[in-house]
Amino acid sequence: MKGDVVSSAKTRPVREILKASRPLLKQALGEERSERFQHRARARIEALEPAAPRFRAPMNKMLFGLGVPVLGLYQALREDLGVEREQALRLLEEMVRSAFHRMYGSPLRSAMTGAFYRMGWFRELMREWMRSAHEPEGFHFEVVGRESGEDSLIFEVRGCALLKYFTAHAAPEVVPILCRLDELTARYMRGVKLERTGTIAMGARRCDFRYVSTRKESPTGVRR
Repeated sequence: MKGDVVSSAKTRPVREILKASRPLLKQALGEERSERFQHRARARIEALEPAAPRFRAPMNKMLFGLGVPVLGLYQALREDLGVEREQALRLLEEMVRSAFHRMYGSPLRSAMTGAFYRMGWFRELMREWMRSAHEPEGFHFEVVGRESGEDSLIFEVRGCALLKYFTAHAAPEVVPILCRLDELTARYMRGVKLERTGTIAMGARRCDFRYVSTRKESPTGVRR
């Protein structure tokens, strides 16, 4: 399904990425080209938005959130500034990771995010969102049941909306950058770890996710 989406250029992640990119690109490309990038990136994002997938399911909306802005940033680097592919990918990943550190790297945010993932009701909400996420252009999940005696959220992605979207725009090489953000984000979840063996975009048969609490129970049964 196609249609208008909320203006990505006005969302916090894009603002943070563009802010984080200024010193990085100024050093890599020079001040004039860096300023041109800021202008062209916003224009690219706005041009992509009208034809972007429009999802109803919360999980699809959440996971696809960076699709349009990251593609716009990559197009601005490659097509407007003429940056070579490997340099553009390297700069894009540094920009996105820097923005994520700004947004999720604080001790308070890490503690809050980890606490949510350790709550049973939150994990069940995530499972329900995945079960109801079946849309033609969306992600396709297989939810794995709970493991006895372990606080965990385990699931697999068998179809990736981001890979479909970037492939349609001749830029599948960007998707592994977004895959690695899962691992970066997990490092900001205090008390939770992500175990994963591979992703579809990086050549695996499926993306496997296993979020597990690292809090241990004391002999009294109280988690520490």
